[in-house]
Amino acid sequence: MLFELLFLIYLLPVVFLFILLLRLVRFIIVNVLRATIWIIKKTVVLLWKGLVLLTSLVVGNMVANRNQNDRCRCD
Repeated sequence: MLFELLFLIYLLPVVFLFILLLRLVRFIIVNVLRATIWIIKKTVVLLWKGLVLLTSLVVGNMVANRNQNDRCRCD
């Protein structure tokens, strides 16, 4: 009887700490996954905006050069 009581007294804080540790690990994993997904989304958005900017600069440069060439031929 005394052994079971002592075992229970010892085991309760261990179980409590184990549960707290599991909750902390779950919290960390969830937040790391959220941060990873956020970083991936922001990276894709920034890459897409960069691609659009690069495309617009190239097309604008092509149009500007074509207009200059057309002016030179008319003169």
